[in-house]
Amino acid sequence: MPISPYWQIFQIVTIDGQRHVDRCNTFGGRASLWIWLAFYCLVAWIAVTKRGVSMLVNYMDDSVGIQLCRLVEWYLCYGMYIPRDQARLLRLWDDLGLGHDRPKQEHNLQLTWIGFEIDAPSSYTTLPNDARLKLLAALEDFCGPSRGRRCTLAEFQSLAGYVNWALNVFPLLRPALSNLYHKTANKHERFATIHVNKAVHTELTWMATYVRSLPGIRILSQSIWSPADLVPNSLHDEFALVDASGIGLGLYFPWHHLGFFCPTPENIPTNSIFFPEALAICSAIHKLSAWRSVGRHIKRIMILSDNTNTVSIFQSLCAEPTYNSILMSAVDVLLANKTEHRVHHIPGPVLTYISFLSPFRRFPFIPTMTPSHLTVHSSYRTKQLIPVPLEKLLHERDIALDAAIDLNTSSSYSSARNMYLFFCQRQKLPFDPTPDTLSLFIVHEVLCNLEPCSVDSYLSGICNELEPFYPHVRIACRSPLVCRTLNGAMRLYSKPSKRKRALASDDLELVITALATSSNHDDKLFLAQLLTGFHGLLRLGELVWPDSVKLCTSRKLSLRTTVQTTPSTFSFLLHSHKSDIFFDRDRVLIDSQLAGAPPLDAFHHKAEHGLTRRLPAPEPTGIYHLKSLTWTCTGAGY
Repeated sequence: MPISPYWQIFQIVTIDGQRHVDRCNTFGGRASLWIWLAFYCLVAWIAVTKRGVSMLVNYMDDSVGIQLCRLVEWYLCYGMYIPRDQARLLRLWDDLGLGHDRPKQEHNLQLTWIGFEIDAPSSYTTLPNDARLKLLAALEDFCGPSRGRRCTLAEFQSLAGYVNWALNVFPLLRPALSNLYHKTANKHERFATIHVNKAVHTELTWMATYVRSLPGIRILSQSIWSPADLVPNSLHDEFALVDASGIGLGLYFPWHHLGFFCPTPENIPTNSIFFPEALAICSAIHKLSAWRSVGRHIKRIMILSDNTNTVSIFQSLCAEPTYNSILMSAVDVLLANKTEHRVHHIPGPVLTYISFLSPFRRFPFIPTMTPSHLTVHSSYRTKQLIPVPLEKLLHERDIALDAAIDLNTSSSYSSARNMYLFFCQRQKLPFDPTPDTLSLFIVHEVLCNLEPCSVDSYLSGICNELEPFYPHVRIACRSPLVCRTLNGAMRLYSKPSKRKRALASDDLELVITALATSSNHDDKLFLAQLLTGFHGLLRLGELVWPDSVKLCTSRKLSLRTTVQTTPSTFSFLLHSHKSDIFFDRDRVLIDSQLAGAPPLDAFHHKAEHGLTRRLPAPEPTGIYHLKSLTWTCTGAGY
């Protein structure tokens, strides 16, 4: 593959005193690999979209596919019939000038590709015997006769890559690399030696035991399936719910109304917060052996848990060393019973059956529990309450839903929704927020001189407003197409932030000098607000009413009844703000020993003047405060 002459000067080698220029791309560096992959990805795209190659898999410069035996075409260069997709790919290579050799263009029911032996009739993919023996020799050589052996970081990384290649046909053996990766983490000296400890030795020996006997992976059986695909009460399918708490582990098999409970082990690691959850899933898998002992062979088991960390380690079979023994134990049972497993997440409140297990933990079998079996004790207070009418419950729920989002945030979300709907209407696109439509919306807005960071916040508003009509909108917003489009827009169109100069103590002195002697109520109000907000670290919105009447709400008012004063301090309650997630209010305290006397004096003067004022004063708004600040600064000589 030719490369630029400007780069060829870096590929000059000296042999017997003579200079030789390598004019083609040479393998050995990451850039060379990227160049080749960029080129061959384009070739593969042409093969699939333009030449009709239906099933094509590429690995570096090796290509493979699958075709029905009856679908063949005549390939003139070789003078023989070969699979149709293979013939089309070779013709494309001929048109592009890519060379190929006849001995490498193979097709058969049994084929070896990138070191793997593929058997089409049985749909198994495994390691050839010679490759299997080489892998076993590498594992045994690394572990050595004793556990005190040391290997370099390069040797650790080389073995990790070798084992990762073998995991393509032995995917359940992934736990064998847990401690090996843990030992090499955050190490960069390739020739520094690392101790091969007992944990690494145990895991690699465990893997070697299965490599000797496992047949490989059966491609057609490793299909995607979910709980909906399981057949209830089938002899070959099983379904379990698991949960754990501080007092015990719970398993429940809903199809058989069978539950188990045991106390939490006392010797679990103290730094492993979801260890009991992982142990509960492992216990459910171990029940496969119990079913097998009574003549029931389970081929598929689905387990649901409410702990996302535990679900993740059982889906990836990758975990920290603390949890790895649980994974290895579960894999032992899965391999012994030839069972496929799936572990999915389920919200905690859905696991109602598991919560019932604790009162019956002495009994291994729990009968069917339905709502009719639940009774309300006479001491429960709801027995004396009058039922609330359904209309009132619905009305109060609507009020609670309306209060879930701040009025200011709701207004911004509505604005974002309208921008999206107008965009779709102008561009004649459907309103359905697909990843393609959202990515086009991002590009449109940044081309209209909107900051990319603002577009990001608009997407949140679009999700909130359109979710009742398009439940998939949040999934679309998190799609790779939308995320990458937004990242690219930020790189291309972001501008430096423009901020106003922050107020300093000297600025406050000028304002105090200009307004301290004024008897005007508005001046006293502005001075008290400015000094209180500066020393109390308050936002402007926490000091004034919003400029828009529809955004005004009494929930954010700091009431006079909450004010507390002492000779040297004053304080008040800040009723509601965005960072108050528990809605328990915060008390703002201004101390003259820290802030000086002016804030306290301004607050007292404003309070005294307000008590003597006969006419009601209008509520200060944000525009009023900014105009007062501008006028004062201009009058003070800014």
